[in-house]
Amino acid sequence: MRKDKQARLDRFAKLIDDTIKAGDPHYMRVFEGAVWAALPQPSWCEKLQISDHTLRDLAKCSPIVATKTVNQEGKPTVLYRLGSVLHKSPRHLANIMACLYRAKYGVERVSRHNWGCLVGLANILPEGAQIEIFRAVLNDLPMFRSGVKCADPDSSHSMRYYEWLPIPLVRKYPDVALQVYIGAMQAAGKTPHPAVAALDPKSWPKFKSIGGK
Repeated sequence: MRKDKQARLDRFAKLIDDTIKAGDPHYMRVFEGAVWAALPQPSWCEKLQISDHTLRDLAKCSPIVATKTVNQEGKPTVLYRLGSVLHKSPRHLANIMACLYRAKYGVERVSRHNWGCLVGLANILPEGAQIEIFRAVLNDLPMFRSGVKCADPDSSHSMRYYEWLPIPLVRKYPDVALQVYIGAMQAAGKTPHPAVAALDPKSWPKFKSIGGK
């Protein structure tokens, strides 16, 4: 990194740290388990004497972590904090799952309700395995249908009419989604994600031997 850019990045990081440590509730926010600096974008630019473009460029550099949300007035806002790794919130994971869904079915957008269901899935599925699990379900809708039928025979009548994966039902039956993923790993002779294997450690030696590990 160029020395001038590194100097701007260092000033940005210090300003974020100082803003959080100041403890002013107007300019900090507790969000998704972390404390963030919450100055308006123009204020960051003014204090750092940089353009909005430069600010956005610096926000992509470690150790700065940025996330988007809305403020109390419902307007979009960007929050910043310092961190050693990229912050993957449930909303970020939901966005990734939404991209997979759009690519699978060729749709331009996922409805707000469906996106909310994806956020719910990101919160309750095993940490780190959410994307793998959702991808497995996307790739095997018939297996998910069968799983729902076994889990809840009274509701399975509606499943046969779905040509696309119904996201709200995945949110309703996350255990079925998990079993679809496990079945896909077994069929491929692969070891499941450690967070999934940890749910029942005694069940996974067979999978490790199949995968050759």
